[in-house]
Amino acid sequence: NANVTGESTSLQTTTTINDVLTNTSGTDQTVTYTITPSGSNGCTADAYTVTVTVQPEPTLDATDLTNTSCSDVALSRDLTLDVTETGTTFTWIAADNANVTGESTSLQTTTTINDVLTNTSGTDQTVTYTVTPSGSNGCTADAYTVTVTVQPEPTLDATDLTNTSCSDVAL
Repeated sequence: NANVTGESTSLQTTTTINDVLTNTSGTDQTVTYTITPSGSNGCTADAYTVTVTVQPEPTLDATDLTNTSCSDVALSRDLTLDVTETGTTFTWIAADNANVTGESTSLQTTTTINDVLTNTSGTDQTVTYTVTPSGSNGCTADAYTVTVTVQPEPTLDATDLTNTSCSDVAL
């Protein structure tokens, strides 16, 4: 099948079909195997066919998998915009960054990454999310990553925030 990769197209002599089939079309595809059993006595039985329907997995459509966010601002990354199929569900998790708080380091099942990330370092930090989409047909796509650069908030460097002024004198 021109829309499927991974099928064995040469004669195999195993007792198990263990091909890893990849549907490249976006719609259900079929692969048909012809099996001819042979007994230990040398006799061969009639050939029969096994047809496998290969359902597609969600296709990544995102062109930009990076975000930039200011510290203490909700991320609001809509994952449904990353794939072409409607009805796709997602699991996602962030890798821990010791200089950032607020990243979800336990598995989440929402369609939006809405973490409020706080950069505690004073320099740009990155948080990497691993996202796994699953189609409405139950097929799971390969995981992809979304990288977020979290910019720090400006810090106040004043030691004395009080002023004294006389009346009618500009500060």
